[in-house]
Amino acid sequence: MTKSNLPENWSYNLVDSQFDFADSGLRFRQSRSGPEEEMIRSFLAKLNSRAEADVQLTIFKEPCIETGFPDLVGVSWHLPTAETWNKNRLLLKRADFRVLHRLLHFRDADHRTHLNLFDRRSWSSFQRLEAASMISLDNGDISVAPLSSLYAVRHIFAIEAKIGAWRKALHQAFLNRWFATSSHVLLPRMPSNTRVNSEAKFLGVGLWSLDFSKITIKLPQAQSDPVSYVSWLFNDWAWKARMHSSSSYEQPNHSLLG
Repeated sequence: MTKSNLPENWSYNLVDSQFDFADSGLRFRQSRSGPEEEMIRSFLAKLNSRAEADVQLTIFKEPCIETGFPDLVGVSWHLPTAETWNKNRLLLKRADFRVLHRLLHFRDADHRTHLNLFDRRSWSSFQRLEAASMISLDNGDISVAPLSSLYAVRHIFAIEAKIGAWRKALHQAFLNRWFATSSHVLLPRMPSNTRVNSEAKFLGVGLWSLDFSKITIKLPQAQSDPVSYVSWLFNDWAWKARMHSSSSYEQPNHSLLG
């Protein structure tokens, strides 16, 4: 993980293929030299982010998710929330977050409903989630901890960088809304073509460019809701990146999970 050379309280942590993240379930695409890579690096050099003191900004460069490799994914998250988490949370698998996300949508369901929603394979996820203090099991009834204690994310933004082929970039940015609370296309300059702007607006996609000497991101202070289970993955990957880079890293208790 590398830290940007921005002034105090205007910084971010960059996580990319140089970071050893194999045990955290995250892979990266190797960066390829070319004009789009240069544009991404220029964007990162110009990027300013301001947030409250307890909010971190972690930027993932070309992470692998089901829909591809978004060029950049920025996660702003509340450090004090994450500092309360059980270290057994580090052992959770992707499937566990799928289960958790579904449980949150059926928080008030009864035992019979849970039996219909989940098969036996989900019970191993329940055990890991309980060991991580995220849910409680009581004679088949499942209680989920408050979202405010489980989810530290304030905002997730995704960026697709394109020199040309703007329609393809808009399509990919639209797909990124699956996990991100905002999605953007990064272009060398703001387009004068009204069709680009109208299609971006229709798809709910923002447009950014390198026209400015600085690019400032205003990070929301209020907690956002997870859009999908992948939002949960970025929530925890940001936390894990900080844990792995910390000298005080504490191994989770594998014995609790059998």
